Amino acid sequence: MEKGSILYLYPLSLRALLLRLFIVALPLLPSVNTSTYFDGDWVNNLWMIQYQGYTLCDQLASPAVYNTTTIVGIPGPLFYSEKFYAILGVASLFIGPELVLRLCFLSLLFAQLFHIERLFTQVTTVRGLPLCVATLVTWSIYPLTNLYNRSALTEFVAAMLFTIAFASLLLFAWHLHRNQFSLYDFVVAGLFSTLAAAAHSLTALAGGFFFAFTVVGIFFMLPRARYVWFVLVNTLLAILVLSPWIYAVLLFRSRMPITDPVANARNFRYVGWPYDAFTNFLTRTSPFPIEFRALMDGTKIPTPHQDAQILMPLLVLVAFLYVFRSRISWQGLRAHVTSLPVFFPVTSENRFLQVLMYLFLLLFSAFFIICIYPVASVVFGGLFDIMQFSYRMITYVNLSLIAMAFALLAWFHANGGLDERRTQILTYVMVGCLSVSGVSLYEKLVHAEAMIYARYLQGVADPGNEEYLARIDYISNPGQLPRTYYAQYTYLITDHVQPMPENIDSLTAVTAQVALDPSSFDKTLPLQVRLDKPSFVITNIAPFPWNQLLINGNPVNPKELYAAPYDNYATYTAFVYGLQLPAGEYTLAYRFEPNSKWVFLQGVSWLVLLAWAGVYLWVVVRKCRVGHPLFAAPPPRLGRG
Repeated sequence: MEKGSILYLYPLSLRALLLRLFIVALPLLPSVNTSTYFDGDWVNNLWMIQYQGYTLCDQLASPAVYNTTTIVGIPGPLFYSEKFYAILGVASLFIGPELVLRLCFLSLLFAQLFHIERLFTQVTTVRGLPLCVATLVTWSIYPLTNLYNRSALTEFVAAMLFTIAFASLLLFAWHLHRNQFSLYDFVVAGLFSTLAAAAHSLTALAGGFFFAFTVVGIFFMLPRARYVWFVLVNTLLAILVLSPWIYAVLLFRSRMPITDPVANARNFRYVGWPYDAFTNFLTRTSPFPIEFRALMDGTKIPTPHQDAQILMPLLVLVAFLYVFRSRISWQGLRAHVTSLPVFFPVTSENRFLQVLMYLFLLLFSAFFIICIYPVASVVFGGLFDIMQFSYRMITYVNLSLIAMAFALLAWFHANGGLDERRTQILTYVMVGCLSVSGVSLYEKLVHAEAMIYARYLQGVADPGNEEYLARIDYISNPGQLPRTYYAQYTYLITDHVQPMPENIDSLTAVTAQVALDPSSFDKTLPLQVRLDKPSFVITNIAPFPWNQLLINGNPVNPKELYAAPYDNYATYTAFVYGLQLPAGEYTLAYRFEPNSKWVFLQGVSWLVLLAWAGVYLWVVVRKCRVGHPLFAAPPPRLGRG
């Protein structure tokens, strides 16, 4: 491979490259047809991508609120995935949101495969083992549940970005431990973890805890200036990129329905997964996708086949590696188990790997316990209650398994490598793990197809069905809020306005809906209202402190506004501004008036993100020009411990 080619970073033969493309394309087979969607949230994601793209094209700025013909001023972008939808929205202007999503999934799956394979190539010379681990991660069950059965597309993307960042973090620390410095991993670990947080806010919370615990744990083994700079620089840049979201969350955290601690604790610990711990254990540790609700009721339930299994083939691989560390002797294994947590001989060469193993065994145990027994969240002060569903912890269980496999293989590499007998056994184990993973993937793809079939059984093809209408709405009119959208209530704040007046029954209710400006996307037009007698005017403006209602050009005092129920919606009841007005003629208008600090932080955020992405591209191009592949052979062994 010649220098200057982007393929020099991944020096493979054409056959090997096609194999890797096959590995990452296989999980996406059910989504090949761009007109296919799997759940209502799939449509919602397509609509938000298209909305962001139209707004950026018209105003050269990403919207802070959604203005639709149904409700205006929905503050969703302030709190959820604004940058993810904006980036994909720009590309959707050229090829459409359906194709953009699929290309995004394919690209990130390939990038994830690349970084996992690259990570393990540094610590083993066993042929095929790095690709085996990367394939197991690519074909894992839970991420595909997010993609197809839950249509949690932002969570699916965020998990891949986080996995890429995590692989680079481990590799950066490993290089630094060997007195080497990887600028590429320095940049990727920070940038991709920040992009993951920007793509899915709940990943920013749980993932941030996981990442912080990892970074601090490694710091005790690498108290070096370069590692301190790595942490400080990436933390500062991440805070700057996420600063608008952080500011808005801190400002309104206790005022939104989604942050209600009582409701969150109830949902996470009891409602989100209402099975006992033993049943959860059986479900989580199954090597194949399984869910008891679907076994009992098939596809008649909401979000059927919500399979949530940990990466069991990788756990089996880790277990075999540990047995190999015990010299394949039951007596040796017994001695090691009874003397836990002594995984490695305590030498200067193995001390770093020892801490890694302790650290991720601890994280694996903590997140796995929460997976099967969500009530255990109380031990952490309810820190994870806002995650809504305990099965979201599976992402961090799988990451812990990746790190443990890395630590074990690195130990073997640093201490002379695997002998011929262990290598042969490991080859059989790899074949077995890949076989199980392949069967599991096949079953999971069947469950994905079942989602499509379930939609037809439920009458989605019927023009009167709300999901069918939602799809038609977003295609024909991106200013129309899809009927499947439900977050118009999640981020509303009503404590700055009054509850409904007691004399409401004596007033005439008048609906006055602010219309969209047909000449400028995302803009609204003033509305002329004539009242023949005192009336209670119900608008279509979402209640939020930065949403202003203007009467005859003057902002209305929030104390004069009411939170009026708004039923002009297909599925979910929302709230809008209402107010009492005497008889007369009025001009009603809407204006979004955000805090000046948030406006400043929003500008800084985009500038820092674009500059950071530019540095990443510069590093990649520089690697190509100087002929230093990212995908390199493992460094020399350190010798036996």
